[in-house]
Parts: sequence; structure tokens; C-alpha cells
Amino acid sequence: MTDKEIFDAIRVRRGRPLAQADVDAINAILGPVAAPIPSMDEPAWISNARSKIGRAEIVGPKHNNWIAAGWARLGVKWFNDDETPWCAAFVCAALEAAGIRSPRTPRARGFASGATVAPCDARLGAIGLVVGLVFAIALTEPRGGSDAANLRLRIERVGDEYVINGEKTSISAADQADACVVFGRTGPVDSAAHGVTALLVPTDVPGLTRNRFDCHGQRAIGRGSLFFENVRVPVSHRLGDENKGFVQVMQGFDFSRALIGLQVLAVARVALEEAWAYVAQREAFGKPLSAFQGVSHPLADFDTQVEAARLLCLQALWLKDRGLPHSAQAAMCKWWAPKLAYDAVHQCLLSFGHGGYDRGPMEQRLRDVLGFQIGDGTAQIMKTIVARARAGRRAVGV
Repeated sequence: MTDKEIFDAIRVRRGRPLAQADVDAINAILGPVAAPIPSMDEPAWISNARSKIGRAEIVGPKHNNWIAAGWARLGVKWFNDDETPWCAAFVCAALEAAGIRSPRTPRARGFASGATVAPCDARLGAIGLVVGLVFAIALTEPRGGSDAANLRLRIERVGDEYVINGEKTSISAADQADACVVFGRTGPVDSAAHGVTALLVPTDVPGLTRNRFDCHGQRAIGRGSLFFENVRVPVSHRLGDENKGFVQVMQGFDFSRALIGLQVLAVARVALEEAWAYVAQREAFGKPLSAFQGVSHPLADFDTQVEAARLLCLQALWLKDRGLPHSAQAAMCKWWAPKLAYDAVHQCLLSFGHGGYDRGPMEQRLRDVLGFQIGDGTAQIMKTIVARARAGRRAVGV
């Protein structure tokens, strides 16, 4: 059993939170057993961190002494409790237990300074700690939106480097990303999806410029364009195999599409809760607005659909977790949830009457969810994916 399984079993058996004495006793027993075992599957610092699964805060005024002592081990004198977020300190401790110098910081952003990169055997793969950095996915181009594989940005290998020329557009976090994953063509144009390579490109390299769009919504995301003019990165910055980058990124879309569904539905849910509260207390003609079916029934309709769409998103993720086909469900999430969220928020805005038309959270939500009807695949593309899954690619003809 792992530490966590043992702790969970004890919690269930006792039926109450563990006290300090319980934690100390269990840690004393687990200490020798849970020592990190060298493995060819993961670096030593990961093994060390894994061995500490189950260590947790104590509910109430007392503190887990193991966590509290961890601050002192890192030379941090102003914390001595288990209430202060200790995730960064824990990673520092795991690194140093494996003989790797850490930033010795109580804040996750401290890792962004580049003070530490955990080296490991080449057979295990490069392990880097990147906390507090912003990354962008640079896939879309001016000539390729829904036709995502129609890439023109060129990546050419010259010795031990790749040289990049071209443009990416409609990229989230374009103006603020510290690095971007760039997909470009290394094969011939007619190779379509099978001639695309992915590179990790820092945004401060010579030859890379960028701008920011003035968007209707999601302004914090910083959507914009990236321009590459003879940008050079080492061959070691390639992610995955050459000419297989597009296939790799497409495998992640089924996951992100279900998450986007949950994201926009959460916005719709908040809007519905606020609308229900408003129509229940706002009166007209001597009655609450909710007493009028013309007001309450549209909200009830959207409430029902939002709940159903949420369950569809969860089903897609459930299928993914079990390694079962879920592309159709993910596509359903992506085309239905953003449109449903937009329509639901729109109805909520109308429920507030003239007050809903003012600048404020409701109209911002309307603008924010609208963009998700475009990004990560339009409704037309998503419905085509569903049709392929149900009728077969040959029968659909695309």
C-alpha cells in the first residue's frame, strides 16, 4: 500500500480527522518503509516526493510537525505552521533530498527564476521545473483555421538547429507567453498533417515579434499574432518526432474540448444562479418575476440543458480515463456547450431587464463565452467529427 492508501484507510476506520499523535505515529512507522527506491522509470527526486504521499495538514489549531519542520530545513524562518501553502517548499525538499540544489523558496513563482533545473539520466528524459511561466500553443495560421493542417510556417533543419519562418495568428497569450509550442511544416506541403513538427520556442529569441488583438471578450487571454523571421532554436527543442507534431497535438484536443465545455458551462451556471435569485425577489404587477412563466420557464429550460451538457462533458472525460473511444463525445461537448452557454447567459441578461444591458459581469460573460464557439474547432467541424464516428469516415466523405 502507498502512504496515501494507508492514511485514507485509517481515516475511514477512525471516522474523524487524524490528530498530531496519529500523524507522528504513522510517519514513524512509514519512515523506513517509504524511503525512495531507485527506479529506472523516474528521477530520484520524483521517487522521494512520491514516498511522501499522505502527508497532510491537521484540521484545527495544531500543526503537522513534519510540514512545520520543512520550513526550517529550507532556511525559511517566518513560517512554522502547516496552514501556509507549502507546495513549493515540498518540491524544494524533494529536490534537495535527491542532492539537487533548489531555489529554497516558499513561493511557486520562485522556480521561474531559472534557479533550478533538475538534471537526470538521459535515459529518463529531461526533467525541468517550470512554475509560474506562461506557454502558448502556436498552431493557427492566417490561411488555416478549421483546416488546421494547412500550415505554411516553414521549419528547416540547418545543422544542429531549426530555422523558422512564417506567421501564427489568433494565438492565446501571444503577447505574454514566456515560450510557445510552434507547429510548422518540415515536410512537403502535400504531406498535410503528416509533415508537421512541433518546437518549443522561447519568445525572447531574435527574429520573433508579436502583437495583441483588440478582442470582444476574454481580454485577459491576450490573443494575437506571432511573426518568425529566421528564428533559430536548437534541435533539442523539438517536441516528439519530426513530421509527427500535428498528430500529437490532435490527440490532446479530445481532452481540451471536454474541459472547454465545463469551462463555459460554469459561466452559464453562475449566470443562471444570479438570474434565479433576481427574478425571485424582483416584483412586477404585485408578484415576483418568477411567478410569470414567460420569465421562469426559459430559465428552467436552460437550467436543464446546462446540467445535461455538464454530464456529457464528464462522460467524455470518464471515457478518456478508461482508454475508451470518446472523440464523438468530446466533439459534442465542444459544439453544444459554448452555444448553449451563450444562449443561457443571453437569457439571463434579458431577465435583468434594462439593468442587464449595463456594462457589468453579465454582458462580459456573454462576450467571453462567444469566442469558444470558434477556438478549438467550430460547430461545423465538431459535427463532422460526430458524423465520422457514427457513420464512418468513408460515408461522410471528408
